[in-house]
Amino acid sequence: MRDAVIAAIEATDPGLAALELNAAVRPDDGESQLDLGQAYADLDRPHDAERCFKRALALGRTQAAHAVLAALYLSMRMWDAAEHHANAALAV
Repeated sequence: MRDAVIAAIEATDPGLAALELNAAVRPDDGESQLDLGQAYADLDRPHDAERCFKRALALGRTQAAHAVLAALYLSMRMWDAAEHHANAALAV
């Protein structure tokens, strides 16, 4: 199993692996979730990004999470969801 984990880490981007590890070790840290979500968004992995951003929202990073969710949904052409989160970010 150790070899499989090492192989998986070596096969991915080192920066992304560090962010994933940080988020796994600190699952209740909203900032870690935002950072990982942004990395996923930058890699065009919107569903992974959405999961992290929603986790950050649940952890209390309200304004930042709403703002990045709005941007993510805009990029996905999900207009209603983008508008909802943009308004929520402004209301905070």
